[in-house]
This record gives sequence, structure tokens and C-alpha cells, in this order.
Amino acid sequence: MPLMYVNYPEGTFTQEAIDKLAFQLTDFGEGAEKLPKTPYLFSTTWVYFRPYPKELVFHGGKSGGRNVISLEVNVFEGGLDYAAKKEFYKKVTDAIAEATGMP
Repeated sequence: MPLMYVNYPEGTFTQEAIDKLAFQLTDFGEGAEKLPKTPYLFSTTWVYFRPYPKELVFHGGKSGGRNVISLEVNVFEGGLDYAAKKEFYKKVTDAIAEATGMP
């Protein structure tokens, strides 16, 4: 039942890509925790998409850095073992790459 926060530069995702990615992240989160994929448990996984203006990314103390997508995942302590985390990271990375058209 993770809570996930996707931080991204404005204009990175279409609404269609956000909808698809939100479902994928929910599905991956439930799968990683080895929980039954019931409507109730799906409703307890929340995904927040938070766009930010590109000029608010700072590298070396200066604005105008790279476009960065970050994902924060909050789970209960012990909710994911090492293997589950590794699999989850791979799936999420691939899904974000697909949603943005990155290789």
C-alpha cells in the first residue's frame, strides 16, 4: 500500500501517459508487496504527480539545470525485501521511460 510521488518538469507527460503510468505504478506497488490485487487494496495505493517549472531545478546553485524526473516511494518498514525493491525499480524505470519516450 505504498504512497508514490512523481516529480517532473511541466510538459513531460500527456494526461493519457499520466493515467497509464498511475495504473502501472499502483499495479507494480501491489505486486512488489505481494498483496492480493483487490479493488480495496488498489484504492489504498496513492500516486501523486507533481509538475514543477523547469527554472526551479538548480544544479551547482544555478537555475536552468537538467530536466529531472524523480520518484519517491513510501512503504511500511519491511514492506519490500531487497529482491522486491530491485524488481520494482526496474519496472518503474521502464514504465517512466516508456511514458516519456526515452530509450
